[in-house]
Amino acid sequence: MSERKRSLLSAVEILASLVRTIYLRRTLHDVSPAPTLVMWRVIYGNLTDMAVLEWCKLFGSDDESHQPVHWKNIASAPKHFRDDLLSRLGIDESKWRSYWNEMKRYRDRVVAHHDQRRIEIKTYPTFDLALKSAYFYYDFVVSELHKNGVDQQPKHLASYGREFAAQCHTIAKAAIEATNPYKEKVF
Repeated sequence: MSERKRSLLSAVEILASLVRTIYLRRTLHDVSPAPTLVMWRVIYGNLTDMAVLEWCKLFGSDDESHQPVHWKNIASAPKHFRDDLLSRLGIDESKWRSYWNEMKRYRDRVVAHHDQRRIEIKTYPTFDLALKSAYFYYDFVVSELHKNGVDQQPKHLASYGREFAAQCHTIAKAAIEATNPYKEKVF
């Protein structure tokens, strides 16, 4: 298998993981926005952190040796990719840079390192642009894989994400309800 094909398939795995993680986090929050058990709050926090980590692998720092699946290291025409990405997202470079900084700052100060400046972070990252950028990148990767003779499934990451969320909703509701009788004993 060529290195290119391996990188594209790795990007698919990370993109799918990112989308599943965001949808699972959102689904749990929809079912129970303020869980009383610390166990659920830990799970919510871990899902938030993992979503940021996965997104940063794809869109954060572009060091080729450390982030081979970063879009700049996958796209043969990075400027064209960026222009198309921003167009699809309906934002300009400044808005993208602001979002990128928010995600990278959260990763650097909260997830990857114990940074005293973490108190400066007042809100958790939002994931609308993360999802939209993942969908765009996935479409690009699927097209590239098709050129290499790979018929990647699922065809559409957004549809896959919505189907995953629908399945998670039923399971999350049952799981949250199953833990409702328990009272927190460890704070």
